[in-house]
Amino acid sequence: MTWNNSRWDESAPLPARVWVRSHGWLGAVLAWLAAGIAMMPGLAAIDWRWSHPEPHGNNLSDLVYRDGVYVHVTDHGGVYTSTNRLVWSRGSTPTLRDLRAAAFLGPRFIATGEEGTVVWSDDLLRFEAGTVSPETTDWLEGVAASSTTAVAVGDNGAIYRSTDGKAWARVAAEVFSQWLFGVAHGEGLFVLVGEGGLIASSPDGETWTVRTSGVTEDLTRVVYGAGRFLVVGDAGVVLTSLNGTTWSQDGRTGSPNSLATAAVGSGDRLVAGETTLLLRTTLSVWQDQLSATSPAPAPEWDYAASVWDGTRYLVGGRTGVLVESFRTNTPPFQDATFWFRQDETPRNWLWDVTRIGGAYLAVGDQATVLSSLSGVQWDLESVPEAAEGRVLYGVGGSPETALAVGEGGLMLRCSGGFTNIVVAHEVVVGTITNVVWTTNRVSLMGLVWEVIEPRPTTQTLQGIAWDGNRYVVSGAGGTLLTGTSPNAWTTTVASGQEFLSSVATSAGQWVASGARGALYTSPDGQNWTRQTSGTTNWIYRVARVGSEWVAVGEQGLILTSSDAVQWVPRSSGTTAWLTAVSGVGAATYVCGTQGTVLRSTNHVDWVSVPTLTGKALYGIASRGPQLVVAGAEGVVLRAIAEPAVASVNVAGYQQFRETDPGVETLVFEGVTEQRFRWESSEPIGNWQLESEQELDVNGQWVTGRALRGSSRFHRAAIRP
Repeated sequence: MTWNNSRWDESAPLPARVWVRSHGWLGAVLAWLAAGIAMMPGLAAIDWRWSHPEPHGNNLSDLVYRDGVYVHVTDHGGVYTSTNRLVWSRGSTPTLRDLRAAAFLGPRFIATGEEGTVVWSDDLLRFEAGTVSPETTDWLEGVAASSTTAVAVGDNGAIYRSTDGKAWARVAAEVFSQWLFGVAHGEGLFVLVGEGGLIASSPDGETWTVRTSGVTEDLTRVVYGAGRFLVVGDAGVVLTSLNGTTWSQDGRTGSPNSLATAAVGSGDRLVAGETTLLLRTTLSVWQDQLSATSPAPAPEWDYAASVWDGTRYLVGGRTGVLVESFRTNTPPFQDATFWFRQDETPRNWLWDVTRIGGAYLAVGDQATVLSSLSGVQWDLESVPEAAEGRVLYGVGGSPETALAVGEGGLMLRCSGGFTNIVVAHEVVVGTITNVVWTTNRVSLMGLVWEVIEPRPTTQTLQGIAWDGNRYVVSGAGGTLLTGTSPNAWTTTVASGQEFLSSVATSAGQWVASGARGALYTSPDGQNWTRQTSGTTNWIYRVARVGSEWVAVGEQGLILTSSDAVQWVPRSSGTTAWLTAVSGVGAATYVCGTQGTVLRSTNHVDWVSVPTLTGKALYGIASRGPQLVVAGAEGVVLRAIAEPAVASVNVAGYQQFRETDPGVETLVFEGVTEQRFRWESSEPIGNWQLESEQELDVNGQWVTGRALRGSSRFHRAAIRP
């Protein structure tokens, strides 16, 4: 990943229904199940959601604050809002293009970005697309507003104006040929900055006057606050002005790095960028906030957005990291600034993810092991000291014993199992509160890990497969380990000695794949025969999906085979590395670098599925209709990919007649976050919508209402 003028380069490698009938005098559960299943007519857009890290894994580009509400914008169309800086909600925007800058035009929020993208909102809930005239492929990197006019600037000297934040017109005169990176408003002036030390000011956004900056470095951001303009740029440059016309260097930061953001507080000011966070206080020198000079330093990270809210600084950057400042005059910390990170979720790269033994497991750098029962909430698990700092590349195994493998022949094992947890649900109807108890069966997989010693090899390991009787693990130098127990292994070396990054098994057949187009088959996991793949590209992962084998890899490679001997190349439509395969219902999904996700129902025709990230995805797993992908910097996304394969059941019904009024409660169960319609009928056949709902992380939703005197039927219908 590289930093390029604050842009991040991420190119590194109808429905099932269930009824329940309630009777005014029944006083017990009466469930009538009906299996009326019909398929959805086509694939709806997939609603991806962030699972990890917190609050999300998008790259922040800009932060603004107004009337107690914080807003930041990100790549892939992200607009996130919060009132407490801890819980952030992503708005529904009409674009997945990168958003680069944000501002308020009066009460109206506006954001600009990739290829002339503009979005606006009056309530920060519903976002609509603005229009630019003429249309452009120029990125609009900066936006600012006075009380009546908004100005956006960007690539190739682009300047656009708007009086309402909806309709934007390009300034007629081609004033600049340089790329413009930022704009601010203050002291009755718009000030823009750009390539080669460019600074210019304008009273209206149309007529611009170039000002002397005294520097030749690219200037990346300009802000205004507390009566001061502040400009930052490459090579640690910081400039300041009280009027927007006369500029001087604001001391020497001592940083050689590119700065991308700035904020002006009450009596101090902040600049940040590539592994840089500096604060200038009354001491009149820039102080490093990433080092021990702060009693609680900020983490070393790449920062690109900041804001002063009148009390504190909030600073954000790559992969959703947010930190905030705290000042105190309590001895011995007079004039000291403390920094607190908004979350503690790790952002280590994840190289594999699987669903096994009732839980999702993901592994990666720094011996990271994450586990999740639902795919929504992920926990960092502890590993033995002997594994700390090592890279884990693969995870898999049996429902009873999971294996995680990695560099230097490192192998970890974990035993699974289940336990029951009873959950109390409060159901409030009017002034009446009733408690409904449900029992959830919970997996213990992934909680306790131990290192397997002695190691059967010192070669790096990655692929894992289990056929119900034996394990096979693959890795560097053509290594293939076979064992019926995780503690006893037989070693085989494939003839070509390629790095074998994947191994899979199905119906008594084993397949391993790897570098230089390597494909091997085996009837027993011990005797291997090389097959002709027809490619020298790395075949990174192979899996059996339905009736066919699917292999994916370098340069958008997709191969399919019915027998693992004869392989047919398929057109993927991408040159990204494809890294993992999983089946969901009647569809097959493939993930890869640059946030790539592909879908096919026949293994011949593949279509791109947009996601919320451009970061590399290295693992994919599924449970029922739920799809989970994981990859670079700890990102984990989830979605209900194929709603038609799941049903929602009315799993319980109960009456509380001792209260006044009496209350009836229903328990709906299905797949985590499955959306459905609760409908009722009296008599049967006259169905009416009660509400549209979504199951929680446990795959449940509990509700209640006042008892009605007549008999009614209830059902759950999956939302199309």
